[in-house]
Amino acid sequence: MYSNKMFTQFVKCQKSLFDNSFAMMATLQDQGHQMMDKVFEKSPLSQGDSKKMSSYWVDFLKQNRENCKGYVDNGFDKIMDLLAEFEPVSSVNRPSEKASEKASEKTSKK
Repeated sequence: MYSNKMFTQFVKCQKSLFDNSFAMMATLQDQGHQMMDKVFEKSPLSQGDSKKMSSYWVDFLKQNRENCKGYVDNGFDKIMDLLAEFEPVSSVNRPSEKASEKASEKTSKK
């Protein structure tokens, strides 16, 4: 009946929630990276190697962050494809309604 539409709306809502949360997390990480770069620029104690190491780790984390987002998006796409394969169930095909129809037919014949 409406279950397919309801599940589709639920999955879309969860995907939207994930996308917004992920974007907020990515923004906070990017701001943290910018602040760390400014500290390394201003600090006389930081050497070239520490800047290289920090740059390497930031690039590594950004790449893995995007990979993670891709995996989750792929999962949401698979769920949406799975829901698209199901056809809505009509209310006539329900066993409980068939049983009540048969019972009403028996009582009407008497």
